[in-house]
Order: sequence, then structure tokens, then C-alpha cells
Amino acid sequence: MRPYLVPALMLSLVATGCGPVSLFYREGASVDTVARARTACQTDALAKAPNAPELRQRAPVLVPGYGGYYGGYWVDGGFYTVDTNAGLRGELVNQCMADKGYRRVNLDRCSGGPATIPGTMPSLNAGACAQQVSDGSWRVAVPG
Repeated sequence: MRPYLVPALMLSLVATGCGPVSLFYREGASVDTVARARTACQTDALAKAPNAPELRQRAPVLVPGYGGYYGGYWVDGGFYTVDTNAGLRGELVNQCMADKGYRRVNLDRCSGGPATIPGTMPSLNAGACAQQVSDGSWRVAVPG
């Protein structure tokens, strides 16, 4: 690994763990209703824009020679796949959820003391935050 990549990787990990969380929100909707709507929209989006993997190759990298050595050597960039329909699927999910009355909101992560996670989505006020639950998903929470 290149030495300059380590700080960049660490910074990106820190930055992604501190920013706001994007959630689908509709006041008064139950947590189960939101989960069912999201799953239905994801399934529909997958049917309309199926997985379309595309094989790509990174450019090779020249490692220069050191000291009295002549020349250098090339390191293969390697192969990776990209799902070319992933962006379209995300847009289809967002449109489907909007059609069902949900909107995307960005909430700060809950900090400090424990937060109450109600069974239905509370009204968004200045204290509303996003709390991660045991299954890894995020819910709208009210501090206190």
C-alpha cells in the first residue's frame, strides 16, 4: 500500500462515522411500515434495474528503481467490478418512497445520554436525532 493512502483512508473512515444520517421519514409512520415500504421499493427497483456488473481494470503503476538499481518495475492495477445500475436503483427507490409519502431527512447522530426510540416516527424538532439499533439500521430518536 502506498504510504499516502493510509492517512487518506483513516480520514475517510473518521469522516463517514461522524456525519449526518440520511433516513426515510413520514411523521406517525410505524417502524414496521417504513421497513415494509422500503423493502417493497427496493424489490421493485431491483426488478426494473437488475444487477449489471461490469469488469474494469485499474491502470498499472510504475515503481521507480532505488539507489544503484536500474529502472523499476510495473505493478498490475488489478481488476474490479462495478454495478452500472446501482445509481439508477437508488433513484428508483427514492422515487418509490416519495410516491408512498416518505421524504429523505438528514439527522445528526444521537450523542450524550440514552435516546428514546418510539414505535412510530415522532415529529421532527430541534432535538430529533438518528440512533443506530442492534440490527445496524437507523431510527429517528428523541433525546431523553
